[in-house]
Amino acid sequence: MIYQSYNFVDSYANASGNRRNNMVLGELGKLIRTNPKMVINALEEAEINVPRNVTSKGLTRIILSNKRNTRMVRNLSALIFASTSFSGSEYSNVDGEKGEFFKNIGSWFKNRKERKAQSQKGNEPKERGRVFKKIGNFFRNNQEEIGEIGTTLSDSLRDRQAISSIENNTQPTDTTNTQDQSWFEKNKTPIIVFGLVALVVGGYFIINRKK
Repeated sequence: MIYQSYNFVDSYANASGNRRNNMVLGELGKLIRTNPKMVINALEEAEINVPRNVTSKGLTRIILSNKRNTRMVRNLSALIFASTSFSGSEYSNVDGEKGEFFKNIGSWFKNRKERKAQSQKGNEPKERGRVFKKIGNFFRNNQEEIGEIGTTLSDSLRDRQAISSIENNTQPTDTTNTQDQSWFEKNKTPIIVFGLVALVVGGYFIINRKK
């Protein structure tokens, strides 16, 4: 099942069992589809090597092969919570555009150790530091919810159906064929009708000629 438009936070709170598992894996699949660089940053922060030009399937397999990496699960759970909280009240106390706030989360994960080292030396730009502080506060203020998602994600990744649940959501939801149709495809209906008419007429003349 592909989850598209719904309130994840409320739905997740009221769900249980396989329903929760499918919801979390579905959101992870959407993240891989819509924000692959952010997912890569979260994986690399957990010291997981990701090849250049990795595909959606490649990311899915990397995640599943590292399902016991608790840092990866924590990072992905935080991403899932952040990406599904845009319509909720969680962002009401965050300055700036919501899209920009979410976009900066990828940078927050990227080179995190180096950033911490620079911050301790006092070399981190103040503006950048304020942005990252807001992101850190956001995650800390919602650590209970993120932890619950993490527990579900950890269990879900061990399920045999996890790969299909994720990959079903890494595909575009619009399955409309955008390729140009051939002349035959555009005119196949009238061609079929014309063929049937010709067959009937031809049969009529053959029958009458025999008479």
